[in-house]
Amino acid sequence: MTTAGSTAVLLFMLVRTTLSKPILKVQEDGTFKLALFCDMHYGEGSDKDVKSSNFQQTLLSLEKPNFVVIDGDASSNYASPLACKLPHQQEACKEWFLQNWEHFTSVLQATNTPYAYTLGNHDRIPGKDLKPVPGNETDYSVPDHWIMEQDIRNQKSLTQDGPVSIHGASNYVVPIMDATGKEIVAYVWLMDSSDNNCMGTTGWGCVYPDQVEWYRNTSKRLIAKDGRVIPGLMFHHIPLDEVNTAWNDPSVSVWGSKGEQVCCFSQNTGLFDAIKDVGNIWGVFHGHDHNNDFVASYHGVYIGFGRKSGYGGYGGSVADQRGSRIFELKQGTDGEMTFETWIRQETGEKVVQEPALNRASAQKECCGTGNLEDVIANISATDAMKCRVHDDVDACRRAASVDVDDSGSIDPLCLSQIVRFRNRLFSRSTIDWRLFSKQTS
Repeated sequence: MTTAGSTAVLLFMLVRTTLSKPILKVQEDGTFKLALFCDMHYGEGSDKDVKSSNFQQTLLSLEKPNFVVIDGDASSNYASPLACKLPHQQEACKEWFLQNWEHFTSVLQATNTPYAYTLGNHDRIPGKDLKPVPGNETDYSVPDHWIMEQDIRNQKSLTQDGPVSIHGASNYVVPIMDATGKEIVAYVWLMDSSDNNCMGTTGWGCVYPDQVEWYRNTSKRLIAKDGRVIPGLMFHHIPLDEVNTAWNDPSVSVWGSKGEQVCCFSQNTGLFDAIKDVGNIWGVFHGHDHNNDFVASYHGVYIGFGRKSGYGGYGGSVADQRGSRIFELKQGTDGEMTFETWIRQETGEKVVQEPALNRASAQKECCGTGNLEDVIANISATDAMKCRVHDDVDACRRAASVDVDDSGSIDPLCLSQIVRFRNRLFSRSTIDWRLFSKQTS
């Protein structure tokens, strides 16, 4: 790149990041609408990416949300080129992620829709030769804080790079103001549930104890500053253990569907107990389980899932009915805030979930922990199940119909991506809007 070209790009980036960020405000009618996008899994092929972007356009047109939360797995690390696993190829691997990032955020940018991003287990990309400590993704080929730093560049992004002193990177809180913009009326909490093996225990990641302590301390600080407890919603990708517990308890009210095992924290780190103690969270919502969309009212807190969004990743009975969980916050004449939620499907149907009546099949533990249920299930497991339970890369690729040769290695054609992306680092002053055109076939 020429010196002039480099200067132009740097100036573009400087302007892009210094423009004023959106301020979230309740509308004049007292409402505020939030849409949750879960598990879009960009990067598995241009055909799926186009459909996922068209999905975003459709949902934004149907619901016209004031804010979107991307609740993890926006990108599919298992679909990354083989070079991402080779020594000294981190920059090429980052280029691959940046292309996906451009794609999954460009519709939001083009429609002037404010959004925030929290990481899932398939966003950051570990390198083959790295041996990271569970919960520490700072040394990945595409690490957590680096991803947050990139997303902050988007003008409509309200993403923050969370504290480096605790686990994860997407730990932060976003305020919603009243219609005048003078008073905070609700908060949106985003937490990073990491990748795998919480605290060294086989299974899925979690919100670590130091993050729980950060939530407690931040809540105390905000309550002291605001002079009262201001309610809010919390989002993180991998489900709380209590989600599975709630489904198994017949005395708990549950709405929606359970189409697969709940793959929750492999260690209970006390987050839900902290939420009960503080008393400032209406509900906690997750992605991760593509075929679960149920919500439970558990000890006064709503906990559960969004709906699988977009066309990447494995499918199933619920996942193939792509949609978004919508939250509408309402401010009453007395100033108090309430909320209601429903699912809007890509077809346009509004789904107000019915009580879950058939809950006879209890799941004793979170999936992926190596328990007997997992062992038995794995004997005749489908690729989707192997991807779900063991995070097996090749199984994830096959379940998502990403090219894999007979030996299980990535198709050599995928390596050509590196050649195309390698020289594009930070050259992002233009966007290929053809990617988002409606399909004609």
